[in-house]
Parts: sequence; C-alpha cells; structure tokens
Amino acid sequence: MNFLVKHRLFALVLLLLASLAMWPGVRMATVPDNSLSVWFLSTDPALNDYHSFQKVFGNDEFIILSVHEPGGVFTSEALTRIKQVSDHLTAIEGIARVISVLSVPEMPATPRPDAVQETKSSDELQDKRRNALANPWVRNVLVNEDATRALLMIQMSVMDDIDSRRDSIVAAVYDLVDEVYAGKEHALGGIGVIYSGLNVLTQHDFGIFISLGYMIMFGMLWVVFRNYLLVLASLGVIVIGNLFALGIMGAMGHQINMVTVVLPTLIIVLGIADAVHFPVAYVRLSRERREDESDLEITSRALRVAFKPCFMTTLTSIACFIGLATSPMVTIRHLGIYASIGLAACLLATVVLMANVFAWLGSRQLELPEFRRTKLFLDNTRVLLSNHGPALIFVTILLTGISLWGARLVETDTYTMGYLPADHRVVQDHRQIEKDWGPYSQLEFTVQPVAGVRADDPAILTGMERFVEQASLHPKISHGRHLAELYRYVIHLALPELPLGQQLEAAPVNIARQILEGALGSDAGAPLQQESMLSRYITPDGKIARITLSGEMMSAVQLRDLLSHLEGVAKDSLGGLARVQATGYPPLYVKIIDYVMTSQIQGFSVALVLIFVFLLVWLRSFRMAVIALPVNVLPVVVMMGVMGFAGINLDVATATVAAIVIGVAIDDTVHFLYQWRAAERGGADWTQSLNSVFDSTGRAACITTLLIVTGFPALMLANVYTVFAFGLLTTVSAVAALYGDLVLLPLLLRMWTNRTHST
Repeated sequence: MNFLVKHRLFALVLLLLASLAMWPGVRMATVPDNSLSVWFLSTDPALNDYHSFQKVFGNDEFIILSVHEPGGVFTSEALTRIKQVSDHLTAIEGIARVISVLSVPEMPATPRPDAVQETKSSDELQDKRRNALANPWVRNVLVNEDATRALLMIQMSVMDDIDSRRDSIVAAVYDLVDEVYAGKEHALGGIGVIYSGLNVLTQHDFGIFISLGYMIMFGMLWVVFRNYLLVLASLGVIVIGNLFALGIMGAMGHQINMVTVVLPTLIIVLGIADAVHFPVAYVRLSRERREDESDLEITSRALRVAFKPCFMTTLTSIACFIGLATSPMVTIRHLGIYASIGLAACLLATVVLMANVFAWLGSRQLELPEFRRTKLFLDNTRVLLSNHGPALIFVTILLTGISLWGARLVETDTYTMGYLPADHRVVQDHRQIEKDWGPYSQLEFTVQPVAGVRADDPAILTGMERFVEQASLHPKISHGRHLAELYRYVIHLALPELPLGQQLEAAPVNIARQILEGALGSDAGAPLQQESMLSRYITPDGKIARITLSGEMMSAVQLRDLLSHLEGVAKDSLGGLARVQATGYPPLYVKIIDYVMTSQIQGFSVALVLIFVFLLVWLRSFRMAVIALPVNVLPVVVMMGVMGFAGINLDVATATVAAIVIGVAIDDTVHFLYQWRAAERGGADWTQSLNSVFDSTGRAACITTLLIVTGFPALMLANVYTVFAFGLLTTVSAVAALYGDLVLLPLLLRMWTNRTHST
C-alpha cells in the first residue's frame, strides 16, 4: 500500500479517466431489452427450433389490433379506415403484412370487400357482409358475428435485429393506430406489445433505482460519517462501480432487462460496504497511532488492515455471482458477470479514493458518530449470547423450521403479463381483446408425416381435423386454423355438389391445392393468389404443415401442462402417420421454467462450494469454513419461507435471489471470522473473542446492514412486480443475515470450540 499512497494522485487520475471511457457503453447498456434473446443462449436447441420455424412460416410474433365500429365494419367509412391503417402499417419497416378482412384471398363465394368498397351501393356492401360472414376464415376470426368489430393481425418481419428494433416498431404502430382510430374504441395486444411494455417500465424503473439509490445512500452515509469528504468518496466508489459494470456490459453489446435492472442497486448496496470498513479502520488506528508514525504511514496501515478482509469479502461476493454466471439463462449469466465486474471496480475505487481522502485528512482527527443505540444493541446481544445460549438456539431452530415449512409452498412459475401493473394499458387492452374475441394467443404446431407422404395427404388432413377438434375441447383453447379446414372450404366452393362434411379424398384435395396454388382458375375466373393462404399452412415441398391454435395467455406452468395434454391428443389423432410438434414461442416460454430451477440450484450450489474453498484457503481453518455455511444458508432459508407464505413464485428474477443473498450475507461473516481468528490466535477464549469481534466489527456490520435495508427497498417501488419481490426478499434476507452473524455464528463457534483456546 505504500506505493499506492505515494502515487495516489496518479492512480486517482487513471481511475477517473478509465471511468469516463465507460460512458459510451453505459449509454448502450441502459436501453432495455426484454425479448427472447436475453433468456436463451444462441446455441440453445429450443431457440434454434424457433428460428427454423420462422424461416419456414415467417415470424409468429403478431401485434393484434381490435377495433370497434358501432355502425358496422362493412361500411365505406369503416373499410376505408381498415385499408388506411393497413397500408400505413405495411409501410413501417419491420412489419411483414397485415391480415384483415381486406386481405382474405379472393374465393368464388367470397369476393374481397375492398374490391367493391368504392361503390356507393349499400345493398352491395350488405352482400359482401353476408359473403364474408359465411367464410370460416373471416367469421369470428377477423370480423365478429354482428360485424361491429374487426380484428387486424399485424405480423412482424423476420429480422436479425428485431430485438433492438421492436420498441420503435411497436411505438410506431401505437402512434398510427391511435391517430386513425382517435375517438373510437380500439385495443392492441400480442407478445411484442408485452415485451415493449416491459421495456418501457424497465427503463422507468432503472431511472428510479439509480436516482433514489444514490439519494438514499447520500443520506445514510451522512448519518454514518458526518463528513462530506468521506460521503463523496463513498458515493464515488459506487458511481465508478456502476460505470465499469454498465460500461463493459454495453461494450459487449448487452442491455438491461427486467432481471439486470437490479444491477445498479446491487452494486450500490454491496459496493458501499467496503467504503464503511475502511474509515472505521482508519479512525481506530488513528487513535492508536505511535508518536513517531506519520500521517501517510497511518494511511498505509489503515488501507492494509481494511484491505485484507475487504478483498476476501469481494472475492466471496464474486463467488456468489460466478454461481449465477453458470446459469443456462443468458440474462442471469449477465447479472452474475457484470455484478462481479462492478464489485471488483468498487474495491479498486475504494482503495484509491480512500488513500487520497485519508492522506488529505492528515493529522486532523476524524471522529465517527457513536451510535449509542447500536452499541446498546450489541451489548444486549452479547449478554443474551452469554446467558441465554440454549434459548437462542431454540429460537433459531424454530425460525428455521417455520421457514422450511414456508419454503415447501414456493412454486416455480412465470407469467409475463403478470409482471405488468393491472392498470397498465397493455393489460387493459389484453383484457378487452379477450372479452371481445376470446383467447387469441397463438400456439403453433408443425405436422411432419412419415417419409414419402405429403402433409396434405387426405389421411393426414383428417388427422389434423381430429387434433384441432379434440384440442378445442380444452377450456383454454378457443379454436384452430389448419390446412384441412382450408382445403375443405375450397373443395366446397369448387365442387358444391360435395357435402361440406364429406370424408376428404385425394382427387378433391388435388383440385383444392391447384386452385390455391393458382394453377386453376376459380369459378369466378380469379385464381387464389401467391403466398396467401397456402404458404402459411404448408411448405412448397409438402413435407411440413402448420396448425395454429388460439388459446389463453397463461403462465409457463399452465402452458407446460397444456402442451403436455395436446401432445397426447396429437398421438391419438395422428398415431404413426405424422409427428406433431409444438413450435414457435410457447415451447421457449415453457423452457424458462426448467432454466429457472436449474439457475436457482446451480447458482446456490456453486456459490456455497466456492465460498467454502475461499474461506478454507484464506482462514486455514476447516472449522470456521464449515461453520460459515449454515450461517449463510439461514438467510436463504428465511427468504424462501417468506416467498412461500407470501405466494411469491420462483421466476426469472427471483431465481437469482438465493445466490445474491449469500453474497450479501457473506460480507459480514468474513469480517467476523477474520477478527475471531485473530483473537483466538492471540490466546482469547470464547467470551474474549466475542467481545473483540463485537468491538471491532459489530458496529460496521450493523451499519452495513442498515445501508442494505434502506437501499434494497428502493426496488419495491418498481412497476414490474417481480423486481418489487426481489427488493422485498433481499431486504428480509439482510436482516436474517445480521441475525446469523451476531447470534448463530458465535453460538456455533462456542459449540465447536477451538481446542487450542478452549480454556
């Protein structure tokens, strides 16, 4: 440390320049992205299957627009509005097509409404209304029964950069639709709309967390230090930590999302702990200074004394975040990686800034507030530990038992819509669309027949019909669109003498296919055009067909159960004729459940193992390394108990809490064990070691816990529910961690006494 103190100004300049260099990356990182790519690795098979489906059938991400026309959809004014909004929407880069009553391919019995909308004849418009409502691809799909509501399906383009452009596309759709349908009831829904809504809230929450986090820390640090220089230096530590974390994050092309939005708060709360221990060590050594000891020597000694345990706490905290970095979910990996970078930067900044502050203070006496209540609290805890150990053990066992009982109630699930506030426009519009149209969320399936059989073979088509018919009996499924239904309708139009419900046969199917391909003219003399219907439901080589079911927007667990049920229905319907596979977005959504559980278990396990190894190597005491484990598991158990009793699910955000809680808890444990080991090596017994630890480290532990329980609650102001839950759980865990360090740790050390100093 002598070298650093000697060149402290040079080190400070280098640190500040490096921090400023992070700014371009910070700007990149603070643009939210809550899309699929942040949850899955690029090599994930489920994600690759999803992209394969998009290459064949286009993007399955639709923006759903529902409009209310009290005067009727089939009026010149209403149809003009639909055409106007459709034309402008397709002009937006990123929109592939708009499916509406105007885009239904021309069929003999159902001419397109827009082909006659120029006429002024109300009789003709009424004819078109009757014809359209006779079309199963229009009635209750694009127009409701009384023709007062229309549905437009806005398909997004398949783009490599869709995730970075989605927000601007959705915003453009909102602006256009709100302008065309100003004063008229309309609603927008769909996965892309939900993603965009989450992005807006994430950015809003991010701004709140940053500003409120620094305001809280400024106030708390002033209470702790009563010295502007120390307060500013401590704030500088967490600012630099965040600049490095977010700067490197953005430089790597990554952005914040509903999980990593807590990153700044984590760094603020965890990074500030070292900024407390360094001044405490400086004040203590200043009081004990030798007559011949200079100010710079005091500074160097204070930095050395505080650096050893703080370096270890940083390593153990990073170990917890390394556990998160092993997660199969990209966003949780990013939280682990960039939190580690931020905490390392905080330690570096603490050493450099405190070196300059302590040297500048010089011979001026620095006094910290006494915090008499903290001292009284520690004294009472000391008495309880000495006189009522068995009672405290009973309380700890009871607390653990109750928490374990609550932990049994925790469920693993995630519901994207549920992350938004109930009064959010996205939620309100979603409810309106479901009220008017029923379930509208798309469930995609591919049908791949055995070798040598086309997907539009009559036997396969009949199996598709059975599958959709049986699937629609499920209460969460409303209806389905499939190739067999399209062929049957075209056959009925081309060969009206055949009953609509007759068994599908090869000859009529071939005729229907040729009509849809445009090889034959229809009775009306107009072929069914280009990519229209056919290409949406079967590949050109006939090897893969598509089935689309409309279902409720549901949680991942509900969707998993539904897909499992539909898998059985598919086997019963198509047997050995073809393989029916769920595809598109839903299987990815379900996959998140497996990843959440893996992330929780894996992150927690890796963190515990690394912490044990670090403590074993650093303390060179198997006894202390083992004792540290239950002390730091206790806050996790309490946290899981609160989750169970409060009905908080283990989801994409709370999956990180266990590892983070250990990272919060381990800091004070390290300081306690470090001082306890030093006392024991000095010949102290249990009581003397307890007094030494409480006198040297107890107050700092209480202060850092106070900072944590005032910092993390800022997350409870989040609009995104799961971030609110994260703030609540980490706050509760911090209190449990202090109990573990002040009560459970000394009790375990007394039960497992170091034989060398047992007397």
